[in-house]
Amino acid sequence: MVPLRLGVVVLCLVAILGSGLLGAGSAVASQEAEARAFIQSLGDDALDVLQRDDLDYETAVEEFGSLFRQAFDIPLVARFALGRYWRSASEEQRQRYVDLFERVMLRTYSRRFDEYNGQTFEALSVRPEGSRDLLVSSRFNRMRGPPVSVGWRVRPQQDGDFKVLDVVIENVSMALTQRNEYSAIIQRSGGRIDALIDALEEQLSEIQSG
Repeated sequence: MVPLRLGVVVLCLVAILGSGLLGAGSAVASQEAEARAFIQSLGDDALDVLQRDDLDYETAVEEFGSLFRQAFDIPLVARFALGRYWRSASEEQRQRYVDLFERVMLRTYSRRFDEYNGQTFEALSVRPEGSRDLLVSSRFNRMRGPPVSVGWRVRPQQDGDFKVLDVVIENVSMALTQRNEYSAIIQRSGGRIDALIDALEEQLSEIQSG
């Protein structure tokens, strides 16, 4: 039989540990709910902007850009996409590259969201992704055809907000796709980062004219 005093100690430890686990579980559940609400709001707001009849397309893209810049950690995503070449880039090249990256991605995502005009957006489940991030699964429900599955990799910030690090469309990571494409462009040019900058300028010009 466990001595009475020892039994009391054991019960106290169990109670303390149990309350700690419950507290941790509640915190995780709260953070996941907040991440889901963040993506739901982002999706709804983006569709609302691009579907407004009182805005011409360029004005809608500008308003979409405000949402995009607020929601995405653009410098971090841009650096990831450049990969190992970030270290060898000059400060001038980095600034020019990040600026072009942001403008290209803004146009790319605004056009993709515009394709979902008239559709509905649902943020669904949330699960941990790595040691710091969460992956929010969502879908665009189309009037014709099957829904489009989109995953959002988000990272909690110190101020309690979230930032998007990657968008996974039908199981294809946009960040990894960009990284592979950018690396191929630089490698084909003998390691010249300016070749990627030129390619992004050309891509931006094509998007804007199209």
